[in-house]
Amino acid sequence: MALLSSVSADEFTPDDTAVWQMEETDWRDVQVDDVNAPLMLWRADLVAWACCTSGPSDTSRIGDRVKNIRNKA
Repeated sequence: MALLSSVSADEFTPDDTAVWQMEETDWRDVQVDDVNAPLMLWRADLVAWACCTSGPSDTSRIGDRVKNIRNKA
């Protein structure tokens, strides 16, 4: 975030702007507790390793984890 604060919006490339808009959309979805919307931002073939898992997961397993965390809150 410190890096972004030193760059004005006028200096963003079109790709920078598109990525930043996705980040803002993601945070709005989190604030209204919409766990399905962020999943739409991920590629179908995404494989990621969440901080609290024993190994990498695909989007369906990551989405289930997000929903479980939300439901426990």
